[in-house]
Amino acid sequence: MAGITEKHKPLINREARKHLTGKRSHISFAWQDTASYEHAVSFTVAKMMDEDMLAETRAAMTDALANGTDFAAFKARLKPYLMARGWWGQAVMGDPDTGEIAKVQLGSTRRLRTIYHTNLHTAYAAGQWERIQRNKKLFPYLKYIPSDAAEPRESHKPFYGMVLPVDDPFWSTHFPPNGWGCKCNVRALTREQAEKTGISKSPVLKDVEHINTRTGEVEYYPEGVNPSFAHNPGDRLEALLQMAQEKHGDAFARGLLDDLERLQAHMSTQRIFKDSASIIAEGERLYEKYQDIIAAAIQRGAGHEAIAEIMQREGVVTGEAARVVGAKADVDEVIEILRRYPADWVQKSNEAGVTAVQSMNNRAFARIYPNISAARIQKIIDDDLMIEKALKQAAISKQIKPGDTATLLMRNIGHRDVATRLSTHLHEFGHRLQAVMPELDALFARYWELRTKGEPMEKLAEILPGRFRADELTKKDAFPHPYWGKIYGDEDDPQPKEMLTMSFQALLGGDRELFDLLHSDEALFRFTLAVLTRWRAT
Repeated sequence: MAGITEKHKPLINREARKHLTGKRSHISFAWQDTASYEHAVSFTVAKMMDEDMLAETRAAMTDALANGTDFAAFKARLKPYLMARGWWGQAVMGDPDTGEIAKVQLGSTRRLRTIYHTNLHTAYAAGQWERIQRNKKLFPYLKYIPSDAAEPRESHKPFYGMVLPVDDPFWSTHFPPNGWGCKCNVRALTREQAEKTGISKSPVLKDVEHINTRTGEVEYYPEGVNPSFAHNPGDRLEALLQMAQEKHGDAFARGLLDDLERLQAHMSTQRIFKDSASIIAEGERLYEKYQDIIAAAIQRGAGHEAIAEIMQREGVVTGEAARVVGAKADVDEVIEILRRYPADWVQKSNEAGVTAVQSMNNRAFARIYPNISAARIQKIIDDDLMIEKALKQAAISKQIKPGDTATLLMRNIGHRDVATRLSTHLHEFGHRLQAVMPELDALFARYWELRTKGEPMEKLAEILPGRFRADELTKKDAFPHPYWGKIYGDEDDPQPKEMLTMSFQALLGGDRELFDLLHSDEALFRFTLAVLTRWRAT
């Protein structure tokens, strides 16, 4: 998912959105008519001289930021409106300042794309800058990250890899984006990381002479930045937060910033999940932000309540009822605990098929039937010896259809501890999530490979005698428990299926001992927190 996704929960309420996009409308015939700082505090579209059109364009952009609208939907809304108002294609216009008549370009797909992406990226940059300021005691340096564009600007290349203090004057003018379509970025570094990378000298930048073709005035801007971008987008956010605090109080300002950070996270999804280190870094940011909530929940023995609150505050919808069949007592208990998973994950499971649940007095397990065939369904129905009655009944009642991913979840009612039993339901359902969302499981498999590279296979029965079969293997690493590293394949295709299930069970299940175990593994805890909070089903 590149950038902001098309399908996610609206992130910003009406009042917050009003403040967040509180730039005043600024009519201008050309972009040169708007000073660089004015671009930070004004919404303007060159040659859009009608206030109603400007207001509608701003409203479309506001909704796109708030609702996660992609460019296609943004264009579908605006293009018919602008065409109906005559603001499309080329036209002859008079310059209001000079009186000169000329053919000019009004609306076009290219211009709409520029409006969309420029506002999207500057909104992201503003939120990023505020976060950088808030966390600069821990991350006091920034590294300039190269653009991933196919044809990066030569003028930006001298800044690639530059490491400077957060408060260096360079960032006041060169904090990305630094031009139309610029895809450069920054990464926050600890002092240790900065010293290891190498701290750069603050560059002495020449002022480049720029003649404003509209006024004839000579203006000067630092080299390597487009004149319209020679300002830090965060200046707007700092002023906005101060205004929100003065008018509505600390709580409102804090909520406004939370909303913006959620938007920023959705916009940067691709960057977060590009590698395990990036996922852990996002988890560290979340942990730092909510460490008081986590600490208080751990103290009262309810760490899972902190995770639920963090997910809610970060805009993750939960509470979705899973498609579960079986005896009523089994079904009710399983559905209720599965509501703790993100709603879009459960919806993805529901779209794929049904989960049949059945009780027993033995070790719980899940059996997955991916893309089940009609012949397999008939075999389940015809098998007189089949003890999995819930699955057979689902097949007989035609709740399992060819092509579905069906799951049998055998729950152990022999657990004396209710929290253990309930958290195990989350664990076993996690195996179903692996089947219907393999890309989610791939995140954990990749991290497992990173942590266990070069380690030998070991038998779980030898590590923990009496609890596992002789054929159950693991790479125990320094995981909270050797079972985290269990594999279902071999060296060539290890299939470490318990990384995901154990981690979600620990964070969401309410088993105090298991939560504390995972909390002792800082990296894995933060990794799992980031995935639960940021990864959305598509």
